[in-house]
Order: sequence, then structure tokens, then C-alpha cells
Amino acid sequence: MNTLLIGVAERQRIAALRAKAEAAPLPAETVKRQLARRRRGETVPVPPEFTIELPEGFRVTYTIEHWLGSDNNVRCLAVSVAAGELCDVGQVNLLLEEFGFTGRFRQLPAWIETSGGRRTINLIEEPGREELVMLDEPELATDPDETPEAE
Repeated sequence: MNTLLIGVAERQRIAALRAKAEAAPLPAETVKRQLARRRRGETVPVPPEFTIELPEGFRVTYTIEHWLGSDNNVRCLAVSVAAGELCDVGQVNLLLEEFGFTGRFRQLPAWIETSGGRRTINLIEEPGREELVMLDEPELATDPDETPEAE
């Protein structure tokens, strides 16, 4: 398993990516076209202008998107690591925190996509809509230090 390292340089790159995404939200029509392509089974390319590479093979895409039927913009985070591997819960939660999400994995809608041998975990959060629930429980590596929450 790869180790997620976030130091000063990585925090600066994350901050720059957040600022770029917040300054240029993707319009609803763009999001609608991407969704139609996904539904047809087509690969939707990762927007390079909203993607950074972190040490140890982590790739993170962060966008702000306007979804039809939503009053707010939606924050979207896509995280992948080296081909064939999947991030663990602790790594995903660390990145969610670094990107300013208030929810954590298993609290947010999430899904996994596979493209080019990489398995990408996608998460969304709509500010002000904490009642959103995850649609499907994806198969995700478990952080060995994480203890299950009481139900």
C-alpha cells in the first residue's frame, strides 16, 4: 500500500487547486454532458487543469460543479493511486479534510470508476445538504487503525 504524504509543498499545491476550482465552477451543461457520456459507458477524461499528482502515485482531481436541480455548487473529489490499487479510508478522509469537505467517507455519496487500470474513488458534497447519503457502499480498503463506529 502506498503512503500518502502531505507536507508544506503538497498543502500549497492543494490550496492552489482549490482556488482554481472555486474560481471556475463547471457549468451544469458541462456536467450534464459528462454524465451522459458515463451512462453510455464512455470514459470521461480527467480534467488536467483540476488535477494534481501527489507523492507515491496519488492523483487527485477537485472540481466545483453546478448540478441541475441544485441551488448550490457541489464539491467533487476524485482520488486514485497507482494502477490496480485503491486508497484506504484514512487516506480518503485525510484528503477530504485537506480539500475542505465537512463530511467524511461513508457520510458522503461515493462511487468507484476504473479507467486505464486506475480505480478512482469519487466523492461529492453539497454545502448545506448534510442529509445526502451514500448511494452504494463501494469496496474500499479499510484503514487498519480505524475502529468501527457504534451504530
